[in-house]
Amino acid sequence: MLYQEITGAIIGCAMEVHRSMGRGFQEYIYQRALDVELKKAGLQSSPEFELPVYYKNDKIGLRRVDFLVNDTICVEIKAVALLDDVHLAQALNYLEASGKEVGLLINFGSASLQFKRLQIRDNKKSPQNPLKNPADRGSVCAMIPARYAATRFPAKLMQLLGNKTVIRHTYDNTVATGLFSDVYVVTDSDIIFNEIISHGGKAVMS
Repeated sequence: MLYQEITGAIIGCAMEVHRSMGRGFQEYIYQRALDVELKKAGLQSSPEFELPVYYKNDKIGLRRVDFLVNDTICVEIKAVALLDDVHLAQALNYLEASGKEVGLLINFGSASLQFKRLQIRDNKKSPQNPLKNPADRGSVCAMIPARYAATRFPAKLMQLLGNKTVIRHTYDNTVATGLFSDVYVVTDSDIIFNEIISHGGKAVMS
């Protein structure tokens, strides 16, 4: 996967921002917080970076990408309840027009961090409308932050609700929406990690 290490590092930074801040802030707040995390991770971060837009090899203007990371990855930030095809189309069109190959569309506005990894693979199939080219749609992953020692309600996520724990209900309900290609629980607790993995779910330690 092209630039996998860089995109993975950016996603990790975004996960830390979402874990620390949650949802409910405006985009520019998340942008500033993400800039801090990117720099801490040793990535070259250029916020509000101007990229040329081309039409048939002619430069016709400029547009600002939320971040250009390591001069290779275009990062677009949203703070909406749910990403939709309009956000995807805009990000893909900007990515294609910029001449860059890989981008990330990150949404801080949902209960779980959402992101799409975008890669222009075949401009011949649908150069004017990337949504018609399934190879260019990217994938949507949901990240569910789960701290065992939460500030307000320690161990709440492991309490039983019916026949399942709260965190399993959250995980299963997110999967059941069918909106995401993958769903992960991101936790600092072996207890929560094992609870998800032992029931066939996906989890990562942070």
